[in-house]
Amino acid sequence: MIDVEKFYPLIFYGSSAVFAVIAIAFLGFDYLDDLSSFTVSAIIFSVFASSLLIATTRKSLLKAVFFLIAAGSYVLFLMYLMASFFPETGEIIVILMISAGLFSSIGYILNSRPELVPDEKEAKKIIAAMATVVGLLIAYNLLFVEISLAFQLDDTAVLSEEEQVVGELEVTKTGYLPIDYQGERNIDFCVAGENGILPTGFQSSYGSASFGFTPGVHTENLTFDLRDGTFEENGSFRSERPEWLEKNMELELVRVEDCSVPELEEGQLGVGLGEEWTLQPDNFR
Repeated sequence: MIDVEKFYPLIFYGSSAVFAVIAIAFLGFDYLDDLSSFTVSAIIFSVFASSLLIATTRKSLLKAVFFLIAAGSYVLFLMYLMASFFPETGEIIVILMISAGLFSSIGYILNSRPELVPDEKEAKKIIAAMATVVGLLIAYNLLFVEISLAFQLDDTAVLSEEEQVVGELEVTKTGYLPIDYQGERNIDFCVAGENGILPTGFQSSYGSASFGFTPGVHTENLTFDLRDGTFEENGSFRSERPEWLEKNMELELVRVEDCSVPELEEGQLGVGLGEEWTLQPDNFR
């Protein structure tokens, strides 16, 4: 006869394991934005390995709880790899086959080769070593791996009904961890001409670059498309181009902080790039 009373604690122990895995998921996907995905992957894998080692040194329900946390952490580790590194189908199959072999080996050792299972003292040493390695990796990531952005405007631009290059964006990555950069830049354009008419157009552009383990620099063009803008005159906006803004007209490029009150002379195109540039850390590798 099954003693139901003995299974009640399992509900709470099992729930605690579920909550722990959910907490690890939020930690990895939402609260470690300043770290590269490589570092976050190492953190999640170390949680899996540590939970597995702790489980081997516990008994009864606690053993089951830590085995559940270990299994859940490994699933999160695989999910994070898929979301961050975008492996091909063939690579996913290889990863899953390796995972199947890993879990089969763990099950075999626990069931048939218990002498290979570390005791509590050895487990603590292994966990401490992993914590040290992960801690050093985090410190290196925060101190030496970063993305910096810089831009340079051209001297002049020729306005036409096509997209025009007005400068260059430079993305520099330091440190020896892989990073996938994706950035958003907000650009405001304004041009001074007759009667104080100011074309204004707000753009949000996206750029991306993949960096390997070594430091690197990525460059891309800053562009302006006259067709994306609206034109302000006496507080009202219109989409048609003013007569004085001739096609193929050459304008001097000038950086401005705010196109709402630009300090421009006639024949100048103001480019408001803003002081803050937004990076998308969820795409860091």
